[in-house]
Amino acid sequence: MEQWEFGRLVQEARESAGLSKREAAKRAGISEARWRQLELGYEVIRQQTFPVKTTPETVAHIAKALGLSRDELLVAAGFDPAMVDIPDEVTFEPVDFAGLTTDDIEKVRSYVAFLKSQKAAEA
Repeated sequence: MEQWEFGRLVQEARESAGLSKREAAKRAGISEARWRQLELGYEVIRQQTFPVKTTPETVAHIAKALGLSRDELLVAAGFDPAMVDIPDEVTFEPVDFAGLTTDDIEKVRSYVAFLKSQKAAEA
């Protein structure tokens, strides 16, 4: 499968910056596995290959992590920058789950899902 334009731009910028996939993913606040999928342009689910999907927010995080044009990356990922509402200064703070039990982490995930459902209901 041929690499998609978004992945090519991201890979070139990452390599130009001398970053490993792990380092770049950490800067962007995503997993290294997800970073690899986004560079390649596909993901494997149940032994089947599918085109990778992403969100404008993830694209903005990647652009910031690599010092790239957010709008250029949005276009490469198939989004219209004029139709995307992302603050100019995208910020995130990774959450440290160290020391939490599996049950605690599941409670956090459930709460995040609840918050997302509330936001979706407001829209």
